[in-house]
Amino acid sequence: MPVEAVMPNRRYHAVAEKLTTLSPEILHKVLDDLPLLKILEVISIHDLPYVESCILSHFHYSQIFRTPQSLSKLKQYFTLYVELCQRRQGRHSSGNPEIATFTQDAIRLVNQKKNVLDYSEKLLAKVKLEVLSLLKVYEPYMNALSHYSEPSHSIASGVPDVSDPVALRHFWLSLDKAEGNLNLAKSAQLLRIARLYAEYPGTLRSRLDTSQESRILSDQHCIKELQIRARRMSKPQILRGHFVANAVFAEQRFPVTPYDRHLKTFLRILEKFPVDNLSLSLSIATGRRRPIRPYPWPTEVANDVKRVVEGLAYVYPKATATGGDYPPVLRTKNTRFSDKEYSISSGLRQPCFSGGLDSESQKQRRLPFYVDSDNILPLEEREFEWLEAFLRGCRYMGKMEDAEWSPGLTVKQFWCIHTGDILPQF
Repeated sequence: MPVEAVMPNRRYHAVAEKLTTLSPEILHKVLDDLPLLKILEVISIHDLPYVESCILSHFHYSQIFRTPQSLSKLKQYFTLYVELCQRRQGRHSSGNPEIATFTQDAIRLVNQKKNVLDYSEKLLAKVKLEVLSLLKVYEPYMNALSHYSEPSHSIASGVPDVSDPVALRHFWLSLDKAEGNLNLAKSAQLLRIARLYAEYPGTLRSRLDTSQESRILSDQHCIKELQIRARRMSKPQILRGHFVANAVFAEQRFPVTPYDRHLKTFLRILEKFPVDNLSLSLSIATGRRRPIRPYPWPTEVANDVKRVVEGLAYVYPKATATGGDYPPVLRTKNTRFSDKEYSISSGLRQPCFSGGLDSESQKQRRLPFYVDSDNILPLEEREFEWLEAFLRGCRYMGKMEDAEWSPGLTVKQFWCIHTGDILPQF
């Protein structure tokens, strides 16, 4: 599949249309008053052969561009430069071309030149330097972008030979397409998290929210914020130097987590109604032995429970652009499935999710090495699968009316009492 061209910002369309209606004599006088920067921008954005021929016949510009090839080659590089500038447009940049030498008109350029024969090459060298400086902004992110580029357009090898404008433009279009694919993947993940908030109200909280108080209104705020970020995510960000939802994707932990009371109640129910061969005979919540009761778990739910138990100890590490590994990060504490150092549960040490504001969690919060390529990668897919399996298991337990927790109290009522999801009806 060929790489699609960047859609140019059609500026100066009224000017371009007017210039084509002028006679060569009048157009030459207009060119006298225009800086080279604006002239090149107009002919780069619009296809104006007539204006280009008048530039070559202009008294002063003809001393700079002695052949049509010299102007054509400069136009090729300048077109690429204009497209890069437009991608850079944002809060810190207008997106307009900015080269100091090119802001002068033809008379001043000719008067300041030292060698007329080489001056077009000097102008060309300045544009090449600007193009390279913008393309080098992508260098820290090449490894990440290479995973989202088309197989036939490798970008991992870096910037190609600057002497070939066609190859250079093709490389830039491949970079732009790869960033677009990456942003689409991240935007879809933000919307996926928003859907989880909407589907399981009162169950999820922000990773850094240490409060265990359920707030439905806060869920609505989070959904709206995630949807806004997802829309903004589709815009190019690397050249602007401003990344959307960086706090979400630059962290090693998943951005949302269930409340601790859901984890504790989830494990207590599994202890009493174990799934298949899972070793849950010992109390996970208090350490005391409790009687086990058989329960016909549906196959889908049983598989979800197994996935949850397998991932209780550690967070699934986020993928790295270079294929390296990160040190393990705790997911839970004070459960039989947590790391051995944190597997004791008694008294105040109740099952909980790791990742609050304590010193141990802060050590594991950021990626251990601030590698730019890793920070812009999407979230780990296995974390989505684990969280969705946990939430589905919670929803099923909250509907277990066919199982009795104690005389006169169903598992559904037990769940509602301890999680506060729905007030039980006695």
